[in-house]
Amino acid sequence: MLNPGDLIDIWVVEKALGSGGMGSVYRCHNRNATRILAAIKTLDIGFGKSKGAEERFIREAEILFQLDHPNIVKVRNVRTETAPPYLEMEFVEGESLDRRLESGAFPVESAFEVMIQLADAVAYLHDKNIRHRDIKPANVLMRSDGRLKLVDFGLAMEADASRLTQAGMTFGTVSYAPPEWIAPDTMDPVRWDVYATGVVFWEVLTGQVAFPVSNNGSARQQALSVILQKQNHEPLDPGPAYHEPLRHLIREMTTSNPERRLDSVATAASRLRGMERTLAGPHGQTPTPSRGSQLAQGRNSEHTWMDATPAPPSGRGAVAGAVSPLQRATPQPAPAPARPSPAAQAETLRPTSMPSLDVEPRSRWPWFAAGGVLLLAVGFGIATLATGGAAVLWMQSADGPRETELALTGLPADLETGVWIDGKSVKPSTPGVFPVGSLPPGEYPVRIVVGEGCAAACETECPAWCGDTTCSITVEPGEGVQTVRQAVEAPTARTVEFTAKVPENIDWTLFIGDLSFPVHGPKGQVTLLPGRHTVQATHNGEPARSVELVVPWGTGTYVTTLDYEVVAPVVAPPPVVDPPKIKPDPKTPPEEVDPNPPTSGGPGKLVTVKEFARWLSAHPEWQRDAAIAAEKADAAYLEGWDGANPPAGVKGPVVGVNWIVANIYCRDRDGLAPVDAEPQKWSEVGSAPSFELRVAGKKPVLLSGMGELPPFSRKDTIPGGGLRCAR
Repeated sequence: MLNPGDLIDIWVVEKALGSGGMGSVYRCHNRNATRILAAIKTLDIGFGKSKGAEERFIREAEILFQLDHPNIVKVRNVRTETAPPYLEMEFVEGESLDRRLESGAFPVESAFEVMIQLADAVAYLHDKNIRHRDIKPANVLMRSDGRLKLVDFGLAMEADASRLTQAGMTFGTVSYAPPEWIAPDTMDPVRWDVYATGVVFWEVLTGQVAFPVSNNGSARQQALSVILQKQNHEPLDPGPAYHEPLRHLIREMTTSNPERRLDSVATAASRLRGMERTLAGPHGQTPTPSRGSQLAQGRNSEHTWMDATPAPPSGRGAVAGAVSPLQRATPQPAPAPARPSPAAQAETLRPTSMPSLDVEPRSRWPWFAAGGVLLLAVGFGIATLATGGAAVLWMQSADGPRETELALTGLPADLETGVWIDGKSVKPSTPGVFPVGSLPPGEYPVRIVVGEGCAAACETECPAWCGDTTCSITVEPGEGVQTVRQAVEAPTARTVEFTAKVPENIDWTLFIGDLSFPVHGPKGQVTLLPGRHTVQATHNGEPARSVELVVPWGTGTYVTTLDYEVVAPVVAPPPVVDPPKIKPDPKTPPEEVDPNPPTSGGPGKLVTVKEFARWLSAHPEWQRDAAIAAEKADAAYLEGWDGANPPAGVKGPVVGVNWIVANIYCRDRDGLAPVDAEPQKWSEVGSAPSFELRVAGKKPVLLSGMGELPPFSRKDTIPGGGLRCAR
């Protein structure tokens, strides 16, 4: 363990935040800017000597680096050449969910917020094909504003299930692992995360520890005892103080049989959003054992208290005048009334006139009149309602309307999407989730359009760049909200080959957003997503002209013509003048020629700090302050540089730039090196960077020593990213 004041590269340790597995986590501040904080996770020295441990450490960094979710901690950098190696993560000001639960259960509304945020984070991981495998309150951080952050992906990178039973599996993890953890080779990691999330939900609602670890026996005996206890345990149930849909959800998530367990955390998140966020048990106070006392002593008789308010009468037969949860200002007692006699029931329900019958327009219920009596034939029997001198026979059909929502998968959260169910436009409640409303069982046509401006435009005629899909959903008979999941094809980038009216010998430039594409002659190529793009074109420093480029939906290469024309000036050839004849001066020695002239980084070499500083001197618009002011870079760009001067003592390959600057620096060197070019692993200059900025076509790519990482924003600074031109 490190002590306050110790250095980890450029970070000064303030205090230890925790340890376990292969490393420790510290709160640190930047030695040059004390207000910049970070959580630094180090790889312990003993593990640093193991190649396998270092690879898993880097793999954890790569997993976190590609994630971008408000409820998942963000990794900003990884350094493996330092002693000790470390991950630089955002610092979350707050406390762990485990510490917060020591003071008792959450209020109901706050509990829903915690559960939905956690479910959203885990569902996002699963959508990225990542399994956490260590979800527990200690790995959930709570900020003061109520936002939570899921942390510690140390087990997420394990591909070998047998390793999961080794040192990485602590007591806390065993308490949240499913019963089938005892046989890791057969575990489904998705259902593992579902089970652990359900246990955390139960603890948030009750304030208790679901499966405390005793202090009796060896560590192996204690872990085995907990797992055996779970195999014979009923599904967890927060109790009658809560609505049945919530109780049912947690029971589904924590059943010991993985085949009967809820198959998706995304489904849990969707169902939580559709639930009423009030208590529904009997009025009064429900004692719950203190979590803190369980952690310290196991089960005992200490209690905290949770208020429980009564539920209003529910169902279609509710007594008139019942107070809804929204109308209730203060909790009111609700004693169960004595069952009234049949005559009293008839008197209570007798209307002053014939009641109106509210039947859904799509209902297939057959109504008919017989002998002055209105009948509803349902096939299950009939019930009688006294109405003056007549009798109305009625019954709610078992296949009546059901609340339904459509959840789209496979699309980015920020992609504009339009949905029509049976010809009716449906607006999303949350990104990707469309509440359809109450529909009778049956099959309904669905139309889904994706793309910028498509939701409105496709009401009449879809533009060429919109994805337009038709399918159908089936509403099944049953109770509760039905979630129908539908996979949708996301737009994919296309190679666009264009031709313009430009002479063969003219060099010109095409600007798309923050990127520039040099073009020679009439033909060029870019890679773009489907859509309507406004591009700028210019040559020889003339004012840029706006040109519209429409990329239609589809795959493969798209060939088009740009409305850009350059007229080559007619220039008379210069007169031929014979050079003057100069006799060499025999007294002047011939000029010496350097047999090894310096090159800019050498062919395919990493660009050094010295070379980059020289380039910045000639291009002040890309120095740190100017680039940030022009919104071409973020605050981490060239951190520590003063104009064209690097921090004192910094040498070797330059790091801390973004893809915009890298693209411009290498513009006269045949561009950035391709992602598939050698070297794939590097160690040319002293301590090599952790990543390299490369390209795949025109798409920015981040290459690590262990392979290609997913795309990133062009403005994002890559703190550990080196720069390599094609030549």
